[in-house]
Amino acid sequence: MKPSTVRTKRSVADYVVSFLASIGVRQIYGYPGSPLVPLLAALERQDKVQWVLMQHENAAALAASASAKHTGTLGVCCLTSGPGALQGVCGVADANLDRAPLLVITGLVARSQQGHSDFQYADQTSLYGATLVSGNRRLTSRYSADMERYFAPAWVSPT
Repeated sequence: MKPSTVRTKRSVADYVVSFLASIGVRQIYGYPGSPLVPLLAALERQDKVQWVLMQHENAAALAASASAKHTGTLGVCCLTSGPGALQGVCGVADANLDRAPLLVITGLVARSQQGHSDFQYADQTSLYGATLVSGNRRLTSRYSADMERYFAPAWVSPT
């Protein structure tokens, strides 16, 4: 019997976790929320990247910043949408001021709810844009096919 030649589609969450593992990320600091369920499920399906449960989004961002400063490698935090993403600003500013490499992954409300005063909506791209110095990148992807095209070129090793 021939092996199957049918390619299975990888989810965005599986791609993100696999990419992070491939560049040496070993922990993601975060606080769970419903927009993050696919990412948490992808983390459960592998054993290279560990989820570190924090008690608050700000603590997650500060822990990822501290990890980046201590190790010199990319610190990663994962925050929920809207208010959860807003809570991470102090950690982002901390990493930014010390030039520590930090990746913040946030959830978003459905595209149809963006730009309105809907529950859990905040303009996260503008928020983080005001926090970061020039040269830092903010990516918002509306389609899963965008991930490979955006993620790898956005990564520039800090070493």
